Amino acid sequence: MLSEKIYTLRRKGGLSQEQLAEKIGVSRQAISKWETGMSTPELDKLKALSEYFQVTIDELTKNQAGSASKNSTKETEDLTSSKAGESKIGIFFCLIGAVCLTLFGILTVMHPSSVDQINASSMITLNGKRILITKFAQLMLLGIILIFKKKKTKEVFVMKKYEYLTYLFAALTILLSNVMCAMVAYNYCTLQWGGRYAGYSAPPSVAFVYCIPYGIGIIICGILTWVFNKKHQKSL
Repeated sequence: MLSEKIYTLRRKGGLSQEQLAEKIGVSRQAISKWETGMSTPELDKLKALSEYFQVTIDELTKNQAGSASKNSTKETEDLTSSKAGESKIGIFFCLIGAVCLTLFGILTVMHPSSVDQINASSMITLNGKRILITKFAQLMLLGIILIFKKKKTKEVFVMKKYEYLTYLFAALTILLSNVMCAMVAYNYCTLQWGGRYAGYSAPPSVAFVYCIPYGIGIIICGILTWVFNKKHQKSL
């Protein structure tokens, strides 16, 4: 920094602040402020310093500029790294949420007794199955927020990874759509049968409630498919 440079040159020359002040034509307080970084010398004083110490003005100030440049570069790299980490975490959350929604839907249709155990183990009045599905959808929402938070940074993924992510989320979009249809159909039939023969009070139309969390998952996967496909096309 400039303040350190002035201090170093003065000490190297064996001068006190008062002596350097007399040579440059300023007060001792001015020298003290320059060396502590409280103020910077004006252009004519910089010229006087460079002539007295026989160095160029660039040599006096380049360390300061270099330090600022390095600090700026480091901050940019740290920010980019942080944003890249957020994007990766967001993608991970979306994948986990979509996979859990898919597996839970398959479990509901293939092994309804297992899901009934989840409902029975719920300690609150809400349906335990719906709580889990809602949590999976919330996880995907959190993921997409992290992905799109603070955009326009350095590219995180190479071309191939964009392509793989496009295919992956496209497949999840289709899979979640099929699972949603199966979930609604299964629960609709179950409620219809229960209403006729088991005294269920809930109407069959309640089954369409499952369209909400699965619809959120489908929309998120569809958006990510479009986004990563665009990025892949740009990287070609």
